[in-house]
Amino acid sequence: EIVRYLLMQMKPEHITGGPAAFELLLEMMRNFPELIGTFRKSFKTLVSSGAPFNPGLMRDIQSVFDLPVHNALGTTETQQVTNTLLTDRAKIPERGCLGLPLPGVKLGLKEFGMDNLYELYIHSPFGCSRILNGAEDAFVDDYFRTGDLVDLVEGQIMFAGRAGKDYFKD
Repeated sequence: EIVRYLLMQMKPEHITGGPAAFELLLEMMRNFPELIGTFRKSFKTLVSSGAPFNPGLMRDIQSVFDLPVHNALGTTETQQVTNTLLTDRAKIPERGCLGLPLPGVKLGLKEFGMDNLYELYIHSPFGCSRILNGAEDAFVDDYFRTGDLVDLVEGQIMFAGRAGKDYFKD
């Protein structure tokens, strides 16, 4: 009851979670069907992350909320919010295409100096004050340096590799 009350007050717009979070969301809908209408009005983006994508579960979620669930390819929520982008469902993205930023996320590109590659920087309204390993050079003018190298192909951002040390793995 408390969670139902808080969700009704919060009216979340963006849900990022793994299959367990979406299973819980469906269970909440079964127990409190009045949440369905509230969520249909408030939800803008649903992202499956943190675990392998479950197509059957995501079809159930899509049918309840009439909203596509984006696949963050098993990345963690923190990693996905800072550097994973959404794909345009209207067309099949090319291999390596990063897609479109989450709503409100701004991209920054800095020339890397070889083969038309750029370093990818992200500014997120979701907030981030530091990364776990405390790297002092991770932020430049409120933009997070992801360490990803990208190429621009016909206006699309294409993943090209990593620039040196990997903040998330190292």
